[in-house]
Amino acid sequence: MPTDDIYRKLQKEIDRFPIPYPETVSKVEIKLLKLLFTPQEAEIAVHLSILPESIERITRRLNRNGIKLQVNEAKTILDSLVDKGAILGKGFYETHGKGTYFSLSPFVIGFFENQVDIITRDFAENAERLLETGFYKDLFGDKKAQMRTIPISEAVSPDIAVEPYDTIRPYVKQFKDQIAVINCVCEQAQRVQDVLCTKTELMERCLLFGDSARFVLSRGLGREITNEEALKTLDKAENENLVLQPQNSQNPGFICCCCPECCGVLKALRLNDNPGDLVQSNYFAELNVDNCTECGDCQEICPMDAIQAGEDGLVVNNQSCIGCGLCISNCPTETITLKKRPTIKKPYKNSTLMYRDFMFNRFGVLPTVKNYLKYLMGGKF
Repeated sequence: MPTDDIYRKLQKEIDRFPIPYPETVSKVEIKLLKLLFTPQEAEIAVHLSILPESIERITRRLNRNGIKLQVNEAKTILDSLVDKGAILGKGFYETHGKGTYFSLSPFVIGFFENQVDIITRDFAENAERLLETGFYKDLFGDKKAQMRTIPISEAVSPDIAVEPYDTIRPYVKQFKDQIAVINCVCEQAQRVQDVLCTKTELMERCLLFGDSARFVLSRGLGREITNEEALKTLDKAENENLVLQPQNSQNPGFICCCCPECCGVLKALRLNDNPGDLVQSNYFAELNVDNCTECGDCQEICPMDAIQAGEDGLVVNNQSCIGCGLCISNCPTETITLKKRPTIKKPYKNSTLMYRDFMFNRFGVLPTVKNYLKYLMGGKF
């Protein structure tokens, strides 16, 4: 099979995830795959499923399709791909408890984030091109958003009834499984392109929980921390004016502490019209014009440029505001307050239900159920 053909085949397999991995005119999506997979690795990877499978099941499929490998040989190759951040395996599927499991990885949240501490300039540049080419449209909206925005604690006042899942600290404090902290891959992507962040010097700031924590730790990345250390990480993030973005579930596997300047998700939001309507957030900022001195601090700190000059002073554009609360904590006159949106967006109970709903929305219920039954019978999903 010609080299480009195997990468196109792999792209189409990855595009079967709930979050697309689209084909582009520039073929930038192929360039990214070539940076992660050799042609031989790509040929093996096209036989992986988007759901986890045991190494024995994968090896049988490879052999049926003419790729003759022993189980230990296949495992060595797949372990290497996990270490490169190209696929999922190792600690990520430890809760299965039955040997070694592997699967393909989506682009986001997936093999882009898996480049933490190993990201190259070529990868970062091509990932940014893919985002700007049109991928930014695939990340947001109903039954698309993998992340949500919650207000920082300083922005929350006693007179607003914040939903329990929008107050992340009790979750972190009471979490009973492993917790890890890692560097921000988005900021690393900027640094390898010689773009230095002007907002923060805090690099180690993204929190991972449970299987996600085990995954990075099994690759020798990040470090395991206690609940108290995780809470202190959130304190540091808030002090650095970072946006809190947990996974869009009530038991998030991660919490990203995002710099408005470097974060790929926030960049993608800004590329969309009306980010406040697209983001999964239950709050917006409201400004009292009578008390406002128009110092401009809120305009400077807003990640969405949602605060603009109006006829009677500064105003908040609710269609741009994502409810992060940074303007509130940085207002010297306490002119801005947090308000609840009329319609509450409740996060999914867990990530499995979230991605299932995404699949139903993208491919339809019946095709998704048929594919899952095929998977249960030993086939690929």
